[in-house]
Amino acid sequence: MYRSMLKKSLCAKTVTRTIRFSSGVYNCMKFKRKRLRTYCTTSNDGQNARFNQVEIQMLSEALHKQIFPGEFAEYNAEAVRKCVKHLEEHQLWGKNKSILPDVNLKLPALLGANIDEHFKIIAKQQSKAYFDMTEELAVTTLPPLPEEWLFAPGWHKYEKADAGFKVVAVEYPEEDGFVFDVEVCQNGGPFPTLAVAASSKAWYAWVSQKLVEETGYQWLVKPTPSLYIPLESTDNEELYNKDWREKLVIGHSVGYDRSYVKEQYYIKGPKTYFLDTLSLHMCVSGLTGHQRHLWNACNAGRKTKEPWMDVGSGNKLEDLYKLYSGRDILDKSMQRVFVDGDLDDIRARFQDLTTYCATDVACTHEIFTVIWPIYKERFPHPVSFAGMLEMGSAYLPVDESWDNYIRDSDNTFEDLEKEMKGILMKLANETCNYQHGKRYQQNPWLWSLDWFVQDIPIKAPKKQPKKKKKNKEKELPSSDQTIIRLKQNPTSNIHIDIEASESKNLEESELNIEDLELDERTLLRMERSGKHDLDVESLKEEAQKINDLITSIPAAEDVMYKRRRHLPGYPLWYRKICPKDGEFGSSLVSPQCQIAPSLLRMTWDSFPLHYSRKHGWGYLVPGRMDNIKQPDDEERLEEEEDGKVERDLPDMPFPTKSFQILWQNHHLNKDSPKSTSPASILDDELDARTLTESDLWSDIDDDALNNAKAMTSTSAKTKQVKKAIIENAEHDESRDFVSRGKSKPHHHHGVGPFNDVDLPGVWFFRIPHKNGEQYRCGNPLAKDYISKLDDGTLVTAGDRNARRTLVVNKMISFWRNAQKRIRSQMPVWLTENDLDDEIKRSSDFNRDANYGAIIPRVIPAGTVTRRAVEATWLTASNPREDRVGSEMKAMIRAPPGYSLVGADVDSQELWIAAVLGDANFAGIHGSTAFGWMTLQGKKSDGTDLHSKTASTIGISRDHAKVFNYGRIYGAGQKFAERLLLQFNHRLTDIEAKQKAETLYSNTKGTVKYLLSDYGHEIADRLGYTDRIDEDGCVERKVYWELVRSARRGRGSKASKMVDAGRVWQGGSESEMFNKLEMIAQSEEPRTPVLECRISRALEPWIVGNEFITSRVNWVVQSSAVDYLHLMLVSMKWLFKEYDIEGRFCISIHDEVRYLVADKDKYRAALALQITNLLTRSMFAYKLGMMDLPQSVAFFSAVDIDKVLRKEVTLDCKTPSNPHGLQEGHGIPTGEALDIYEILERTTGGKLNKEKPRVKDERLEN
Repeated sequence: MYRSMLKKSLCAKTVTRTIRFSSGVYNCMKFKRKRLRTYCTTSNDGQNARFNQVEIQMLSEALHKQIFPGEFAEYNAEAVRKCVKHLEEHQLWGKNKSILPDVNLKLPALLGANIDEHFKIIAKQQSKAYFDMTEELAVTTLPPLPEEWLFAPGWHKYEKADAGFKVVAVEYPEEDGFVFDVEVCQNGGPFPTLAVAASSKAWYAWVSQKLVEETGYQWLVKPTPSLYIPLESTDNEELYNKDWREKLVIGHSVGYDRSYVKEQYYIKGPKTYFLDTLSLHMCVSGLTGHQRHLWNACNAGRKTKEPWMDVGSGNKLEDLYKLYSGRDILDKSMQRVFVDGDLDDIRARFQDLTTYCATDVACTHEIFTVIWPIYKERFPHPVSFAGMLEMGSAYLPVDESWDNYIRDSDNTFEDLEKEMKGILMKLANETCNYQHGKRYQQNPWLWSLDWFVQDIPIKAPKKQPKKKKKNKEKELPSSDQTIIRLKQNPTSNIHIDIEASESKNLEESELNIEDLELDERTLLRMERSGKHDLDVESLKEEAQKINDLITSIPAAEDVMYKRRRHLPGYPLWYRKICPKDGEFGSSLVSPQCQIAPSLLRMTWDSFPLHYSRKHGWGYLVPGRMDNIKQPDDEERLEEEEDGKVERDLPDMPFPTKSFQILWQNHHLNKDSPKSTSPASILDDELDARTLTESDLWSDIDDDALNNAKAMTSTSAKTKQVKKAIIENAEHDESRDFVSRGKSKPHHHHGVGPFNDVDLPGVWFFRIPHKNGEQYRCGNPLAKDYISKLDDGTLVTAGDRNARRTLVVNKMISFWRNAQKRIRSQMPVWLTENDLDDEIKRSSDFNRDANYGAIIPRVIPAGTVTRRAVEATWLTASNPREDRVGSEMKAMIRAPPGYSLVGADVDSQELWIAAVLGDANFAGIHGSTAFGWMTLQGKKSDGTDLHSKTASTIGISRDHAKVFNYGRIYGAGQKFAERLLLQFNHRLTDIEAKQKAETLYSNTKGTVKYLLSDYGHEIADRLGYTDRIDEDGCVERKVYWELVRSARRGRGSKASKMVDAGRVWQGGSESEMFNKLEMIAQSEEPRTPVLECRISRALEPWIVGNEFITSRVNWVVQSSAVDYLHLMLVSMKWLFKEYDIEGRFCISIHDEVRYLVADKDKYRAALALQITNLLTRSMFAYKLGMMDLPQSVAFFSAVDIDKVLRKEVTLDCKTPSNPHGLQEGHGIPTGEALDIYEILERTTGGKLNKEKPRVKDERLEN
């Protein structure tokens, strides 16, 4: 069928080209429908596919009528011709297209005249009650603050009376809207300690029962909802049949406070929403990361204040209070009591601390009253407010596998860390042996360690009185020969003549033969002199010497100091990794130690690593000859005495010979296996994808190697040769062996060389840092260099143990860095009474199992682009088989009777940027090369955006994604150059620059300047009329000629009068960038869909032309937040309208997940597909395009799963979960359904239940 469809499509394409360019304005949509009805039948049921003017398949006619009723687009024939020409220039026009089957779906009726009105209506319906409460609190004056607080558990209401305050115990705050703050004793367990709320009528204070009753240690208590703060329920109340009321809680960073609220842990939770003043501030007056650094520097007196600092501030409550109230900074010193103190400290200062908490509430309310009117004016669409409230209701279900996950990760981490520490200790001990014979001096890694050894200090010995010598001497007869084997040298037989008859007397004499010990040196001396037979007299003399020596040794307490030195006799680097408290061995060694890379014999591209105090970690490249010292080189000695050249460890001999051997082995090992890169490749044609170590060394010639050998010779015959080599090298331009400070190798390039690290025979290069050349590498074993361990750039030249250490270090890196954040997550466990009937009715329900939830502390708008921020879940990576604990997301598990339903928005931000460019260019979907590749490009034939970028500059497709997203976020060519060097450090700076220029020339294009009327006058006067293109633009060179001419009469403001703005031309993304910059540089930058305004601290009127990258980035990312808010509002509407039992779970970047009852999971999946269709249609409608491409109308797949994971087939095997989810946890793979499969499972796309309830029928009437 599809083959016949393709044939008919090609016929249709031919017909289109013959009549497409007729003059005038015509109704293209009507024409195309008529044409395609004849030639492009694409489904068995007779439906027709629709295509626009650039052959992009659009929505079916039935769907188009439901979403864009009565809307038809009209296009100018010249605009269509321009689109075709543009696509031909980028080799995209005429490509075979795939045809998707039409989707037959009856959509819910839209409310209002168009889709924009529909979203406004449903958003207002959802948020009206909360909006009204917000309005009331914004104009309310809080009651006076109580002077004294009741120290009693639970809630107490403080209402102003004639004489002081009337204090009444209540179950929870009685008003529906209030400002709220929670304080927690960090040393008292994961439970709230104090809370204060304030409404328009009264103050409320909550005190923990644990604080009042002075109960024991709370860390061992299992967290349950009853231990948390109730806001709308009483103890033992039936919650799942409760008629919840709409409530609004306002607070600063209120996501933290929400995690201590009792009702938020129930699956069928209340209708309470939390409004965050921090998020409102980020929307209205937030700062970018760069601005925040400047703002902090200004506050510290290191930076001059700039105008935008008067309308923006940091995120702390005291910062906001100063900005919006204009008064002095709020005192937050009392907060340290909750951080550093315990419950006893809080009891002792209860009144002051409760007043402190109440003061925070009052300040938060004061900030809110100022910020709310500003927010309303700058964010007029009701979807923005409703979407932000929904984002603050995230909910993550967990079960007992969460505790098992932490336990298993801990155990695996500890086992691997012990293994790694044991290996490092063994390596340290073995390396310590290099001290004997000073073998470390010839090791390329160990020579630079500090091998200083400290002696044992001793006291001066006390003088001993001399003993009188005995005159009586005993003689030993020598008649018989007896062979005596001396104890200390059993291998040497010494023949001693002893009279057998006198042997008994010998044993009884002062000299005992059995105790006779001669040192090995004495025996060797006797053997060398031929004295193999000794008489007893000689033995007596030797023995007497030994006895005298022993008796001359004083007692230890007489010569040793009481305070002993730490490990005398061991080198300093070893002593530093050995604890002084008596623990055995080098137990302080770890991958974070500075000596670890040296112990592991690590290399970068096979060059030994070296640490410089000035430059951090780098590597040494052999082959340098200009700095090898000669005894008669007076010039060199004088230069070193100047202090111009800094030497690392000048007193340490450098192992030049070892580096020569390393170099020689590298150069002469030409028979080793090489990569598939062509051997004939030239220097200027090196391919970054196939460049190998062999390529880097292929240029080193034998002459250079021989010269290096000659330079290190110390014989008199070679001095003249050395001098000749230096002289020749200074004049040899083919090799870069020049004077110090300019010397560099021609066979290697990298970050350097830094010749102030002046080591004979080598150049020092820095290990590249991800943030650029100006940054140092602090530890090559840090997580930023794991990718270099994976690709073989950073390896060890040591034995199997050293290699195992690198593997283990990589395995434990995730858990080592993330475990603190993961442990800070606060699961609260539900009792059986807390579970709803849907869970308990499930066949999978287990009464003995634990079910609970984590409330992620999300800041709904935590950045200036209004992106949500959360430290753990929104930054979680996907599981890796070699990362302990990386299966974390899979520990979020739907309880029995529920499933997780969600989807990833396909290329969300790329599509947003592309549709902006299409709308700006011709108002036709896919009219720009960027838009066409996003909609129609295929990975299989290399026409998708990422494949195009990869082929343009010779990088991998995965790396191309980073370049593409960075570019649409506003990153410039310098970013691309740095990224190229980061991905492939073997590139030279010139090569990286050339590739970046090629990329930006093909994508962003070249900049031109649109002339104003005055600019046209100047151009006409100077004869530059022929240099003006059809769009009224001139190139940069002509533009500056016009500016210089205009300045003669108009002064410095001429440049502003000559042009009407700069434009990009010639690139696949030029129109997109023109649109983004047009929005970013407008007087009031707003998102094109929901018309959200940029932060006051970034508006052009106050920052001028500064922070343009941040503003361009804001347009794309803030529009993506609009997309998310539209989705959240639409899903909430559909869930309520069709009684789908579910709730919002979490949104991580471009993916969204819902927790849905199993009985409704397919209807929820259909609702998600409809939501995506409506959201994208809303974007198209607001941009003036009354249609939508079929390829982006629906999710490629909706995931229905029991756990949170990137793909439903991902088994999440890791070192801490070696058996995976299916075998180890009994969790099968989930379902990934496209729109056609979902239609099959929902009886052709019916959202209604099979048996609608009565109340639903009444609502429809």
